[in-house]
Amino acid sequence: MYKIWYLVDPRRALIGLALFLATLAFTLHFIMLSTDRFNWIEGPRASRVKTSEVVAPPAPPAAPFAIL
Repeated sequence: MYKIWYLVDPRRALIGLALFLATLAFTLHFIMLSTDRFNWIEGPRASRVKTSEVVAPPAPPAAPFAIL
């Protein structure tokens, strides 16, 4: 296993790994900031429909007799 470092420069490998992980972390944080649930800076956005305007759909009619 130690012979792999003869082929790969450890400084370049560690710098590349650090850049990759930093890019991944920034990407994931910006994706989370774009959602309502995980936006810790602005909080959730106000919904467009007020709760008093939401109407529940009518219940389906019950069957008069059950057929077994």
